[in-house]
Amino acid sequence: MNAALLDRYLKNPSVLREHIHQRLNHLHGDKPALRNCFPGARDSSVLMGLTASTGEDFSGPGTISLVLNKRSRRVRQAGDLCYPGGSVGKADELLAWLLWFAGVGFGSGKLQKFRKRGGKREHQMRMLLVTSLREAWEEIRLNPFRVTYLGLLPVQSLVMFDQLIYPFVVWLPARQRYRPNWEVESIVLIPIRKLLDHACYGQYKVILPTSLSGNSFTEKVFPCFVHNGPAGRELLWGASFRITMDFLKIVFDFNPPDMHGLPVFNGRLDNSYLNGSHYGG
Repeated sequence: MNAALLDRYLKNPSVLREHIHQRLNHLHGDKPALRNCFPGARDSSVLMGLTASTGEDFSGPGTISLVLNKRSRRVRQAGDLCYPGGSVGKADELLAWLLWFAGVGFGSGKLQKFRKRGGKREHQMRMLLVTSLREAWEEIRLNPFRVTYLGLLPVQSLVMFDQLIYPFVVWLPARQRYRPNWEVESIVLIPIRKLLDHACYGQYKVILPTSLSGNSFTEKVFPCFVHNGPAGRELLWGASFRITMDFLKIVFDFNPPDMHGLPVFNGRLDNSYLNGSHYGG
């Protein structure tokens, strides 16, 4: 994407919202596609929220950013950056019907195709969206009545956790106040412009457990995004990195740099990384 067009999108939230919706709608058509599926996987969903800064944080007024959580030490994958979300719960099917008729998450009317078709697939999408909204309310007190749905990204798989992740893209109000619960250490806002800068990428060389028991370890190298914010350096990697790269590719035609020659960041994850000290599910 050329610089002039990118600048136009990042300075005009309403234009950017429509562009995102068009790109995601073109990606999926009438039926959002699955990828990397495997038998027995549990369904889960996450909420990729975009917001325009009011100037009360380090990013400056009008800066459009992604909103992520930093996981607390009481959950699995502690310390990682992630999007709010989780597994489908027992109450989500009922909530899907109740909140559907109340209009939650449909501020822009982009989900009308789900309403019109009314089939099993569309109900599944509604329920997964409700799951992400419920989890975002529980984790950071995000008001579900004030989000605008924009679209669905390609589905990701977590083989180690037997889990499929459906990433829903939404627009969040600028003056939303986030109140993290025990699962979240802090809220991290990453400006889109930084994500589109090749100089902000690196390699994460990490020793990590290969099973939930944490009795065996391996060393792997992952691509990562390096975020230097008010709280210091954070690395975005793993499934959340892949989700983010899908979004940047689809919306801005962006590809991250090849890992060869990028700065290396070393890390080691202990047994609690996969288990969590007080994992809440």
